[in-house]
Amino acid sequence: MKKTIMLLCAAALLLAAPSFGADYKPRIDKDGWEILFDGKDLNAWDVDPAAGVWTISQDAELLPAKGGPTIFTKQRYCDYVLELDFKMAAGAKSNSGVFIRVHNRAQAVATGMEIQILDNAAYGAKWNAMNANGALYGLVRPSTDANKPMGQWNHCRITVKDALVDIELNGKSIVKADLSKWTTPRRNPDGKGNKFPYAIGSLPREGFIGLQNYGGKALWFRNVRIKPLSNRKPLYTGKEPIADVLGRPATCESGLDELTGASSPLKAGQKIAIYGDSITMQGGYVTMMQKALDAGEKTKPLKVKLLKHGLNGGRVPTVMAGKCPWGKLGGAMSELLEKEKADVVVIFLGINDVWHGKKGTSPEDFKSGLKKMVKMARDSGGRVVLATPTLIGEKPKGGNPLDKQLDQYAQIIRDLAAVEKCTLVDLRKAFTRYVDKHNTKKDAKGRFPRSKILTYDGVHMLPAGNKLIAQCVSRGIVESLK
Repeated sequence: MKKTIMLLCAAALLLAAPSFGADYKPRIDKDGWEILFDGKDLNAWDVDPAAGVWTISQDAELLPAKGGPTIFTKQRYCDYVLELDFKMAAGAKSNSGVFIRVHNRAQAVATGMEIQILDNAAYGAKWNAMNANGALYGLVRPSTDANKPMGQWNHCRITVKDALVDIELNGKSIVKADLSKWTTPRRNPDGKGNKFPYAIGSLPREGFIGLQNYGGKALWFRNVRIKPLSNRKPLYTGKEPIADVLGRPATCESGLDELTGASSPLKAGQKIAIYGDSITMQGGYVTMMQKALDAGEKTKPLKVKLLKHGLNGGRVPTVMAGKCPWGKLGGAMSELLEKEKADVVVIFLGINDVWHGKKGTSPEDFKSGLKKMVKMARDSGGRVVLATPTLIGEKPKGGNPLDKQLDQYAQIIRDLAAVEKCTLVDLRKAFTRYVDKHNTKKDAKGRFPRSKILTYDGVHMLPAGNKLIAQCVSRGIVESLK
């Protein structure tokens, strides 16, 4: 049975980074690496030098001189390659770790992940244990023994790109993980338990980097540097409650990358049908997605096709019929579904069902019609993605005349997606959050503009609106194929 996945593509996905670490000015070398530690200073880290816990040795090495706090970067990072050297001391029971994508620094274990650093022999750990040196702690065990003898420097390279984590130790690949497979709290994909209270795959795909202080156990670091792998910017500060960020904007922001990149679930020749109104008919977001598919790292040779079925003025009943006073599709929806046999069917309707007033669609007919659409799509062999309607007017904080009705119809879609086990793309929440953030200046008459933020007329999309839809719908397609 397919699980229902809510994609809350919050408006922040196109915003600049938050202002954490505002006093930090990164040092970037000629090859694009940000220097986190090179023996000179600790400017990249939140640390109190006067406390004497984390110190720099005469040999320009970073070490915990005594028990105390783990240190974290001032900045948050999304997709990157992180490199560092570490050395353990024989007989000292060395124990530490490198934290990645930590949301809340006060809850690093629960809201991030750790690459273990451990003197395996001192703790009775086999080289391939879940807590062994180099393991993605509690999640993925090392695949090969790449450890250097105690007292020698180890080189670690950690690559984090969207849902993928790769760990290399001393030039050997030892861990590969697709975080999207971790869907259940306290459980790994193989069904075995772990200690983490949140599904690892639902954690934000961004966060702080940390170096663990395990009771001052002897350990040294050097040559710590990081290079970005994408243009993604952090969406959060780390102060947000973890429950408010699980499985939310970060995943949506990377929707096009997930749809077209190395971890894409798409297969050769697959077809994706998209049914909608004039927003879909104009095709801005569909074109954006198709271009990304045609140029994608994995999808370019797959020849995946997007089948656009946008009806000008379309409502649920008229799209099912394939025609209305303002236009026609190539046939009734049932005929098109049977003819095309799409692998995924996206249904993005609701604007005109509300906007047309008395000539629109009643809530009862809207719900029953959508239910019929879902059944038809599934009968044709397709997986179903339901998208909530976006906007009729861009005034913030519920200031548009039809906001309450749109919210009502969006909730019908959410409820139906949950009951029918469809993938849900919550565009309504994405768009309202975006305009609440960006539409903040009133005109001379004290009124907020009703358009020109994501749309050119309050309904139809500007490039920014099309990009937001494309990212969110792309993520929905990925989730539907899991």
